[in-house]
Amino acid sequence: MYLTIGLADGQRVDAVVLAVWRDRMRLALPDQADTIEIRLTDGLWRDEEGAPVSLDSWWRGDGRDGVEFNADLFPLVSAARH
Repeated sequence: MYLTIGLADGQRVDAVVLAVWRDRMRLALPDQADTIEIRLTDGLWRDEEGAPVSLDSWWRGDGRDGVEFNADLFPLVSAARH
Protein backbone atom coordinates (compact mmCIF):
# COMPACT_ATOMS: atom_id res chain seq x y z
CA MET A 1 0.00 0.00 0.00
CA TYR A 2 1.23 3.47 -0.84
CA LEU A 3 0.28 6.79 0.67
CA THR A 4 0.87 10.40 -0.32
CA ILE A 5 1.26 12.56 2.77
CA GLY A 6 1.36 16.31 3.19
CA LEU A 7 4.03 17.47 5.62
CA ALA A 8 3.88 20.57 7.80
CA ASP A 9 6.41 22.38 5.58
CA GLY A 10 4.10 22.02 2.57
CA GLN A 11 5.88 19.12 0.88
CA ARG A 12 3.88 16.22 -0.53
CA VAL A 13 5.72 12.92 -0.27
CA ASP A 14 4.90 9.43 -1.54
CA ALA A 15 5.46 6.80 1.13
CA VAL A 16 5.35 3.03 1.38
CA VAL A 17 3.08 1.87 4.22
CA LEU A 18 5.01 -0.71 6.22
CA ALA A 19 2.65 -1.21 9.17
CA VAL A 20 -0.70 0.14 10.30
CA TRP A 21 -2.43 0.23 13.63
CA ARG A 22 -5.61 2.14 14.40
CA ASP A 23 -3.66 5.07 15.88
CA ARG A 24 -0.28 4.93 14.16
CA MET A 25 1.50 4.04 10.92
CA ARG A 26 5.08 3.18 10.06
CA LEU A 27 6.13 4.63 6.70
CA ALA A 28 9.19 4.48 4.46
CA LEU A 29 9.94 7.74 2.65
CA PRO A 30 12.17 8.13 -0.40
CA ASP A 31 15.76 9.23 0.24
CA GLN A 32 15.50 8.57 3.99
CA ALA A 33 17.46 5.78 5.63
CA ASP A 34 15.10 5.54 8.60
CA THR A 35 11.37 4.94 8.63
CA ILE A 36 8.99 7.40 10.26
CA GLU A 37 5.98 6.87 12.47
CA ILE A 38 2.89 9.04 12.36
CA ARG A 39 0.29 8.93 15.13
CA LEU A 40 -3.37 9.83 15.38
CA THR A 41 -3.62 12.30 18.26
CA ASP A 42 -6.73 14.33 19.10
CA GLY A 43 -8.20 13.49 15.69
CA LEU A 44 -5.13 14.62 13.70
CA TRP A 45 -2.30 12.61 12.22
CA ARG A 46 1.04 13.95 13.48
CA ASP A 47 4.68 13.25 12.76
CA GLU A 48 7.26 12.30 15.38
CA GLU A 49 7.77 15.97 16.31
CA GLY A 50 4.01 16.56 16.70
CA ALA A 51 3.51 18.53 13.47
CA PRO A 52 0.29 17.79 11.57
CA VAL A 53 0.46 15.42 8.59
CA SER A 54 -2.30 15.14 5.98
CA LEU A 55 -3.15 11.80 4.40
CA ASP A 56 -3.70 12.92 0.82
CA SER A 57 -4.21 9.73 -1.17
CA TRP A 58 -3.96 5.95 -0.89
CA TRP A 59 -3.22 3.55 -3.67
CA ARG A 60 -2.29 -0.07 -4.00
CA GLY A 61 0.38 -1.75 -6.07
CA ASP A 62 -2.28 -3.72 -7.96
CA GLY A 63 -3.85 -0.62 -9.53
CA ARG A 64 -6.82 -0.28 -7.18
CA ASP A 65 -7.15 2.88 -5.10
CA GLY A 66 -7.13 2.93 -1.30
CA VAL A 67 -10.91 2.89 -0.82
CA GLU A 68 -10.66 -0.69 0.39
CA PHE A 69 -8.07 0.32 3.00
CA ASN A 70 -10.12 -0.45 6.11
CA ALA A 71 -11.63 -3.64 4.74
CA ASP A 72 -8.33 -5.03 3.44
CA LEU A 73 -5.70 -3.86 5.89
CA PHE A 74 -7.13 -3.54 9.39
CA PRO A 75 -8.29 -7.18 9.62
CA LEU A 76 -4.77 -8.31 8.71
CA VAL A 77 -3.20 -6.05 11.32
CA SER A 78 -5.71 -7.12 13.95
CA ALA A 79 -5.15 -10.82 13.23
CA ALA A 80 -1.38 -10.41 13.38
CA ARG A 81 -1.52 -8.89 16.86
CA HIS A 82 -3.51 -11.76 18.44
